Amino acid sequence: MKKRHKQGNKKVRQPHENYIRSALSDIEMAKSFIKAHLPAEIVSRIDMHSLQLLNTNFVTKAMKKLQSDIVYSCSIDDKKSMCCIASNMCDTRALI
Repeated sequence: MKKRHKQGNKKVRQPHENYIRSALSDIEMAKSFIKAHLPAEIVSRIDMHSLQLLNTNFVTKAMKKLQSDIVYSCSIDDKKSMCCIASNMCDTRALI
């Protein structure tokens, strides 16, 4: 049986996920993360000034709330793009 950590009245299944999500929601932290984890030839193509955090909360047709990774819009090679930088992807089939 998995051990759960309590945060207030809510049970938190993965406390490290909340920390990472909070940290990577900060644009300066996201820039540092991108620079540290992507090859320099890719980083040089990203306009870091164009990074904008996107809302990644979704409600399915069955009214189930889903939250995807941390996603930023950005310009890569002067084209509008998205950069997903967290670790847990939601099942996009549930959004259809």
